[in-house]
Amino acid sequence: NGIATGLGNNENEKVWLSNWAEFKQAFPKSKLLNALIPGMQKVEAYHKSVNATPKEVVFLKDYAQISSLEELGQRLKGKVSYVDMWATWCGPCKLELRYSIKLHEEIEKLGVKPVYLSIDRDNADAKWQEMVKGFPLKGVNLRSGAALKKDIDAKVPKFVGIPRYLIFNS
Repeated sequence: NGIATGLGNNENEKVWLSNWAEFKQAFPKSKLLNALIPGMQKVEAYHKSVNATPKEVVFLKDYAQISSLEELGQRLKGKVSYVDMWATWCGPCKLELRYSIKLHEEIEKLGVKPVYLSIDRDNADAKWQEMVKGFPLKGVNLRSGAALKKDIDAKVPKFVGIPRYLIFNS
């Protein structure tokens, strides 16, 4: 039940790999096996990919020092950037990222730089890095600190949550 619910929420928990092996061994004739196989194959592929950082995945250096949207724009200078705001705990964000990744591949052909900005909890750094590699989020990746989050809250019109998108032309 936990795996089925988690797959429905677009989660990729590593513990499921051992749970899955145990489930298959304990219930080899379960009707759930065929229903869960595609999702578990994705979880397995996800966890294989977190061990390496693809060259297209870039972690912005010193991102914690960025305290305003203007500073972020300066760091992204040189191209039009499509900023995808998300968080590790956000179910709708994780669902959207699966489709957004395909969109970003298309907008790169137009010369637009994809940027993934995590509006995450301070203690989520390891999970964030895992997810960036696991999806993988090809493009520029950073997390907002408290100052940048406060600036976003103040300057982005009707900002009530994520996922949310910004365009920078700097």
